[in-house]
Amino acid sequence: MVSNDKRTQQSISISPALKEWITRYINVNHKQFPDDTKYKTISAFYTYVMAKTMNCFKQRKTLDDFDRFLNQEFTSFYDKITFRAIKPFYENIIKTNRYTNHDYDSVLDFFLKFIEHFKEYFQARNLNEIELFLRNFMIYFAKNKIISDLKIEIIKKTSLRSPILSLEAICNHPNICYENTKFIIAIFSMLGIELVDFIYSKKNPYFRIDFIPTELFKMEKIPEEARLKLFKKNFSLLTNLKKVINDKDYYLWMKMANDKGIFVNFSNDYTLKKWINLIESDIKKFSIEDKFLLNMLKFFEKIHWINIENENDLIFEICFANPEHNKKRELLLNYFSKYSKIKQIEQKYQLL
Repeated sequence: MVSNDKRTQQSISISPALKEWITRYINVNHKQFPDDTKYKTISAFYTYVMAKTMNCFKQRKTLDDFDRFLNQEFTSFYDKITFRAIKPFYENIIKTNRYTNHDYDSVLDFFLKFIEHFKEYFQARNLNEIELFLRNFMIYFAKNKIISDLKIEIIKKTSLRSPILSLEAICNHPNICYENTKFIIAIFSMLGIELVDFIYSKKNPYFRIDFIPTELFKMEKIPEEARLKLFKKNFSLLTNLKKVINDKDYYLWMKMANDKGIFVNFSNDYTLKKWINLIESDIKKFSIEDKFLLNMLKFFEKIHWINIENENDLIFEICFANPEHNKKRELLLNYFSKYSKIKQIEQKYQLL
């Protein structure tokens, strides 16, 4: 046990940068926690750190254990908003979400509360504090073996207006990494920090993200319009169509599915009939009989051939206005005429 009754002097040599970092850290924490004795003086802080370190060595731990140590504040926060999942299953489940942006309005309140919860890292608007936050944040994922070989550094370049905050790691679960990269980007967008580069390798599960503070970072209160603009700009580096078209086909199809000006065509009648038969088979197998017509209408609505105006009365409108699509219009009406009478109401149709 270390005695607190007597003191002796011991001189050490450290770099000016490390000295400045330690001094700043002590001053900031002394203001926040004036009653905490370890922040009263530099010597008190050194004594505290060295005593704790020697106790770790006594327990056969090494300095590497410091990197694996989880800040209790981060652990307690995540315990409230996370759940246990089987990583290989979850990794597969979220893969279709890769190029989906966060909806700004729906996530805004959560991320502002997140920033408030960890405000000790953000109040000073200091990149070193942001680096410390990011390091503690990523330790959580390293502990859960989502990432490995984590590297975080501040890079100063004379050609840039501000230093770069860089994070790189090996992804043990690439899809989970991709989603958590979005999480980090959303937080930094709220703080006025710009994503300037995103490198992601699918062959070697590696990613790197580089950030740079903008003028917004210095503001105590960022204007809503400017924050939204930065949010969209940052996300565009992850979810742009150039990335989409160089990935699996279904990522592009998912984007195009929201455009009502696009419809699904079939290269031949055989393929169309094959899909109709597959849909019919599952509808008959998994739904009640009186919903058959409605479900088939929904199929044609999903491929953008029709718009259903009234589900209860089975009223729909055919989307094809161009005469060159008259064959599809005829095929559609012929199909439903096998199961129901069809009544035309101006430009709309009803199944009776």
